[in-house]
Amino acid sequence: MAIKTMGNQMGIHLIQEPYQDNPEYGRHQMEPVVETPVKEIEQLFEKVEAYSNTTFELAKLKSLEGATKVVTSLVSKLAVLIVFSMFLVVINIGVSIYLGELMGKMYYGYFTVAIFNLVIAILLHLFLQPVINRTLGQTIIRQALD
Repeated sequence: MAIKTMGNQMGIHLIQEPYQDNPEYGRHQMEPVVETPVKEIEQLFEKVEAYSNTTFELAKLKSLEGATKVVTSLVSKLAVLIVFSMFLVVINIGVSIYLGELMGKMYYGYFTVAIFNLVIAILLHLFLQPVINRTLGQTIIRQALD
């Protein structure tokens, strides 16, 4: 601190003028703000709360994105499956009618195609179900993680 002397009629008085080097700053602006540990902990908790809220929102958006990818993929595959199923139904009806005419009775053709479809379904269930489940599961997980 600089000490300045001022003269008056009574004599010389010593007056301390703080911060004479830079008078535009007051005492409260130049001294560091001393924060108590309680304030620092409160600020830390506020920052942790803001970080956790942001992290939670990010996780929500990422999970929503993954779910959206999976659902849209499944919907598109379901549409293809429906069209293919309709194709198989029409083909089965046509083959049934044709076989029925060859065998002499219409219902013989339907029985023959029904038994053929049952054998195919049993074979698919016994041999291809684990492969289909594994492949479908891996596809869904891959799309969810992308």
